[in-house]
Parts: sequence; C-alpha cells; structure tokens
Amino acid sequence: MAQPFINGVQYHWGQIVVGALGSAFVGIEKVSYEDKQEMSMNYGAGNFAVGMGFGKVAVSGSITLFQEELEALVNAAPNRRLQSIPNFDIVITFIPEPGQALVTHTIRNCRLENNKRDMSTGDTKVTSDIMFIASHIDW
Repeated sequence: MAQPFINGVQYHWGQIVVGALGSAFVGIEKVSYEDKQEMSMNYGAGNFAVGMGFGKVAVSGSITLFQEELEALVNAAPNRRLQSIPNFDIVITFIPEPGQALVTHTIRNCRLENNKRDMSTGDTKVTSDIMFIASHIDW
C-alpha cells in the first residue's frame, strides 16, 4: 500500500519512456493500455449466484503519435502499412526519482490495427491515435 507523503514526487509523464521496434518514441503524446478478463456470475438453484466463471483475457490499447513520428513508422513498415509490421513488444518504463522504484510494463506481441490521420483548422500539431492488440502485459 502506498504511503502518504507531503511534497514528494509522484510518477508523471516526464518520467515515461515508451520504446518499440528498437527505439524510443519521442513524438508521443499519449499511451493507453489494458487487459480485461471476461467474468460472469454462474447461477444454479435459487435466485443468487452459486459461483463465478472466468473467460478470456483480451489486451488492447492505443498510442497517440505526432505526424512526424507516425510517418517515420509508416516509412519503415512493410508495404508502408502499419498493420503489416510483425508482432513486436512495447515497453513503458517509468524512470524513477530518488525514493521511487523502477516500474516497467511490457506489452507483448503487439499488432497495430489502423493507420489514420486527424487534423483540423487551428491545429498547432497533428497527432493520430493508433490502436493495437496484444497477447498479454507483463505488469
């Protein structure tokens, strides 16, 4: 359990290094990932559940990249298709401040699902959300 502290430093975006395909992303604005397991209550005699069942675990997420980072990825992709990049791991590392523990999450066997661009008038930067699926996360 986390201990309360005053004027301490908590984990924050500036500590995060997101790496994949042999290098760290510099033009990244957001990363989001989760694993979710199917669960259900199992009913037998009576009105109340008599047990619980567990099903598949699905892993998904997204990365928000600046246009320049995304174009470099597209240029390196087979046939310029992000979806053609073979399975790869995404590693998220929180570089610790003094007194903090090193935290690393590894998202295994990722595949990118889309290649899109979002832009509108007044934008001072162009970013795109790229969705992915994966086999599991080493938390």
